[in-house]
Amino acid sequence: MVVQTKLSILDILDLNIEGVHLRKLTQEVHGSFPNVRRFVNLLVDEGIVKTEQKGNLLNIKLKDSFSTLAYLKFVHTSRFLSLPDYLVQGIRDCLQDLEYKPLICLIVGDSKELKDKLKKSEAIEILFVFQDLEKNKNQKIKKSIKDSIEKTKLKIKPNILDYNEFKNKFIDKSDKFFNNLISRNIIITGIDYYYSLLWRFLK
Repeated sequence: MVVQTKLSILDILDLNIEGVHLRKLTQEVHGSFPNVRRFVNLLVDEGIVKTEQKGNLLNIKLKDSFSTLAYLKFVHTSRFLSLPDYLVQGIRDCLQDLEYKPLICLIVGDSKELKDKLKKSEAIEILFVFQDLEKNKNQKIKKSIKDSIEKTKLKIKPNILDYNEFKNKFIDKSDKFFNNLISRNIIITGIDYYYSLLWRFLK
């Protein structure tokens, strides 16, 4: 129960990178104000979240720390495993089958949005970020991803970027797609790479 409450709080904070005030967080978690405040204090003591006073409101945000990353791995794994089993297994098979492994692989969209897409038989967008897409390797990577997706028989729309392009888009605050992506994703691999960029974006 303690771990689950912490994960629920961190899940909400991850979806609201600018922070959430304590009363709103209490509503989102569906808990009592004293109980949520107690858990926030525990997370502050663990170095996972930080608080700042904004007028009469106490704003809570994720903190850039190793401990935060450890918890966020649980958060994103929980999001991923909440998806239908066939989709989870298909994406795992696809990644395992790839000759070149991506630095970051994430599903674009939140859990509710993805479940709606599945009901409508719409394609799910997956972002694959590689260290370096050299010309001769680029075509091999694209073919490998295409072949792996076809084996799963899933409707997946791949979006392939190299790390430098991803980084430049990510920290560009005028890029609407990437700004929306920050609060609408399920990270499958590359949590460390992703959040190192996110902390830079927030500075």
